[in-house]
Amino acid sequence: MRGRWRNIVIFLALGVISIAGHAQKLNGVRSVGILVEEVDQDAASCGISKDGIDAAIRIPISNSRLVISNSPPGVPYVYAQVTVLKLGNGGCVGSIHLELNRFVWLAPGARQLESQIAAVWGRSSVVAGLPTNFPRIAGNMIEDMTKLLIAAWLKDN
Repeated sequence: MRGRWRNIVIFLALGVISIAGHAQKLNGVRSVGILVEEVDQDAASCGISKDGIDAAIRIPISNSRLVISNSPPGVPYVYAQVTVLKLGNGGCVGSIHLELNRFVWLAPGARQLESQIAAVWGRSSVVAGLPTNFPRIAGNMIEDMTKLLIAAWLKDN
């Protein structure tokens, strides 16, 4: 029992450190789409929903000069993935990953055919709580990550 709690504490301590994306290449981005990965049974039982994740991203972006687009692929998009583990004691532990994907050209002056979609900004974190407060904790973390994305976008634009 004691060893399991120690492992959970170590897991959470490592996850608290947010990991920055490789390059902050947000210049020229004027609008973004939002793509939220489907949530699984554990996430749903801990109060996480696709709509809740979308709202935690959409609301901060809508309060910025960055425009939300519902256009087809080709537009830069914010990708969100929340993976949750429901613990035997009823607690919830979740991994949150947020990134901005866009076309990047493989060489200076390259044509559209010589480009790839790549993550140009990203953050990851781990959160934990009980099902009664886990959606709020996860939602706050997603909102905070989205605000960091907006701040990076403002610096580049």
